[in-house]
This record gives sequence, C-alpha cells and structure tokens, in this order.
Amino acid sequence: MANPIYARLQATAQRLIAEYGPGEARRWRQAPGL
Repeated sequence: MANPIYARLQATAQRLIAEYGPGEARRWRQAPGL
C-alpha cells in the first residue's frame, strides 16, 4: 500500500536516525501524533 504521507514520515524518521541517532528517533516516534 503506497501512502505518500506515510512514506514522508518514514523518510523523516530515517533523517532523524541519521542526524540524532536511534535513541533520539525512538523518542520522536513515541511522540503523540506521529
């Protein structure tokens, strides 16, 4: 299932992991509304 919004969120998550590391990305992923 190709969902552009979901794909954009996935790309954002990958960028967060690259910039801040998996720990920070995990914290962002648990944020409400993500």
